[in-house]
Amino acid sequence: MKARLLFLVVPLFLFTTAFGSSAQTPTTEVAVAETPAVTLSEQKTVDRYPDIGVAGSALNLAFVDVFNQWKVWKPEVLQRDDWPEIVAAEAVNVWTARRREEARQARLAR
Repeated sequence: MKARLLFLVVPLFLFTTAFGSSAQTPTTEVAVAETPAVTLSEQKTVDRYPDIGVAGSALNLAFVDVFNQWKVWKPEVLQRDDWPEIVAAEAVNVWTARRREEARQARLAR
């Protein structure tokens, strides 16, 4: 469980190093809330969606994608104490949409 929690405890480190200095990485600096309430929210998020804490999993990658997009488009959300739960909920929607599209493409390919 500690390894899963570590992913969310240090999200900025993982998000910035996961993409290095590629052109796709947003350059906007965003202050992300880091309070005891955020830590609790991180724990709730990992408890609810364990795969988010598994680096490289499909849900983890969706979480990173949503986080990076919201750094640019919705930075105010990342200043809330419950931002991990909000981003995770959207990541689940993104992941679900990707899976449905993959299934649709597989059906069409038959």
